[in-house]
Amino acid sequence: MPPESEEEFKRFITYTCIYLSLIAKRPLHPIGIDMHNGKTVFGEEKDGETVYYCDIKEEQSKIAKDYYTCQYCVCKPS
Repeated sequence: MPPESEEEFKRFITYTCIYLSLIAKRPLHPIGIDMHNGKTVFGEEKDGETVYYCDIKEEQSKIAKDYYTCQYCVCKPS
């Protein structure tokens, strides 16, 4: 069932981003997702903690305007 309004959808996305980033400390996209051209989200162990990287985070920040959720994501640009 689609959201009843664009505002409702934006609120849902915002709350999901906040939960994943601040509470779960996880990337917004699933690890291993095939974004395009082999680009993905992946994690590496460093000093006993997982550090997440995203192959498209930097390019998305340059092209996305209204729905740029990468700003909330824990991933670092790869």
